[in-house]
Amino acid sequence: MADPNLLNNTNAAVVAVTPLADLAVGKVANVAGAYAGGNVTYTISVTNLGPSVAGGVVVTDALPAGVGFVGASGNGTTNGHAAVATWDLSAAALAVGQVTNVSLTVGLPANAPAVGAVTNVAYAGPTNGPPSPSPQVPVLVTNLADLQVTNIAPGSVVAGQSYTNVISVTNAGPSVATNVLVVDVLPGGGTTNINVGTLPAGGVTNISIVSVAPGGGPLTNTASAGSPVADPNLLNNTNAAVTGVTNFGPVADVQVFVSGPTNVTVGDGFSYTILVTNAGPNTAVNTLVTNLLPTNLVFASTSGGGINTNNIITWPVIPSLTNGQATNFVLTVTPVAGVSTVTTNTNPFNFVETNTTPSVGFLTNKASAFAVTFDPNLTNNSASSAYTNAQVQTVIVPGVFSIFISTNTYPTNGLQGIITNTIIPIGNGLFIVGTSAWNPETQLYEETVTVTNLGTATVYSLRVYVGHLRSGVTLYNATGTNNIGTYVEYDPPSATPLIPGNSVTFLLEFYVTDGQPFTNSLTAVAALTTPPPVIGVQPVTIIVPNVPDTRDPNNRYLIQFATIPGRTYTIEYKDSLNPLVPWNIAVPSIVASSTSTLWYDDGPPETLSKPGGSRFYRVFLDP
Repeated sequence: MADPNLLNNTNAAVVAVTPLADLAVGKVANVAGAYAGGNVTYTISVTNLGPSVAGGVVVTDALPAGVGFVGASGNGTTNGHAAVATWDLSAAALAVGQVTNVSLTVGLPANAPAVGAVTNVAYAGPTNGPPSPSPQVPVLVTNLADLQVTNIAPGSVVAGQSYTNVISVTNAGPSVATNVLVVDVLPGGGTTNINVGTLPAGGVTNISIVSVAPGGGPLTNTASAGSPVADPNLLNNTNAAVTGVTNFGPVADVQVFVSGPTNVTVGDGFSYTILVTNAGPNTAVNTLVTNLLPTNLVFASTSGGGINTNNIITWPVIPSLTNGQATNFVLTVTPVAGVSTVTTNTNPFNFVETNTTPSVGFLTNKASAFAVTFDPNLTNNSASSAYTNAQVQTVIVPGVFSIFISTNTYPTNGLQGIITNTIIPIGNGLFIVGTSAWNPETQLYEETVTVTNLGTATVYSLRVYVGHLRSGVTLYNATGTNNIGTYVEYDPPSATPLIPGNSVTFLLEFYVTDGQPFTNSLTAVAALTTPPPVIGVQPVTIIVPNVPDTRDPNNRYLIQFATIPGRTYTIEYKDSLNPLVPWNIAVPSIVASSTSTLWYDDGPPETLSKPGGSRFYRVFLDP
């Protein structure tokens, strides 16, 4: 049939078609596992599965934490961002079915991560589409620590002499070495194990092994180090040092030691002990022992026949001292009491005040011992800064008191007199006093004596003994104290306790029948260094008082009194019942151990003097 309008018999439709390209990303590592600090190379493949051509393809790879960028193929770069590697493949379209590969090399961390593996994922996609991920690729990281050992020892040593191997262990890394153990095989076959613990990369530890060389040789010391962490080179984990031995016949290591008190009071005698030993291995023949006394020490005596020559003590030669044998000598000395003169502005009569030196200071006594037999170690034979066992330092300290003696010549005819007295120290706190001052008003000779407590403890009572008086000279009077015959005493409770640093002054007056000058001595003694009984003490009945002990050839008395176990008792005594005679306290106080206590009065140091004739006692139960 005829169509009147053929123009509308045809029509066209336009459909926009978007290209579609399915990119598949693959990724493999060149190794499944690697050591810490090593490199791993990843190959990343990009395949266009179609159906369209892929353009503007970009591949990215985010590096795992701790991994460093080493290099990439093609135009792969990090563009300043070390954590992400990028390849721009947009220069050429990727046809359907076409495959392209890129590679990435990374550096593993020095220490394995906590999870033990490094996992990496790559992405690829066109610039106008979402990226496609690759499979996760894990690489197991194993720590690696290269331990290196050096062993240094002397090339030769004398038989019997000690020598040292210095063993150094270094961790060349790259990882931390844990539980590092050093095993040292000694020349005799014995083994020493040293647990070093953790050693960081680059860390070094040094170990000293001291041995004594036996006769013969050579001596080989072998040291090895190991750790549970893998080591890339086990050849440098062991090192041996060889020491030659020289023999000189018998060898004996003679050693000397000196001991003595740390503190000594001026004027008091004391002793040093010199110990000589032989550490072997052979017998020491003809050992000579000497001791060098410091100045301000006076030789008194010695055991073993030692002879003093200009303060050098020499003992007879010891013929034989076997291996391990020891012998000792005792040396007794006395510190010299020095003298110093003190002047004062508050002295209207030109008093001359003299006292003992407060302290002699530090004295160092040194000994030495040498044998004829060869000695491999001479450092321990005499005193030196490196060997202090052959010397001992003692500080000479002041006694309890220092005495200041003041005498004067009163003005004659209105003129100042001439000082004629002399004061000579003859011991600790003991002086010989020359011409005393004549007082024309009293017709008596006078001495002013000041006693200072230089000790560290409070003194509750003190005595100044007056001695060496010739016939016709009598201690007539003493002010500021109790005058009791041949001594004057400063007593509580009326007297104030003499604390360290404080002084008490006496004026001594002498009656001289012929009026001629005389000399005398003065000595200060602490009569009571413990507090007197306080209020609240209870008198104790003495069961057996004042009984001489006939079993003892020396004069001593025995008293017995009832006691309560664990309680403290104070004993007082005096030699006269005259109320003007003060009671003295025996020291120390007694802690009872039973219901009845026996106490012996043997004299000093418990009491000031040995009992003689009558002595009276009283006992108090302390609060």
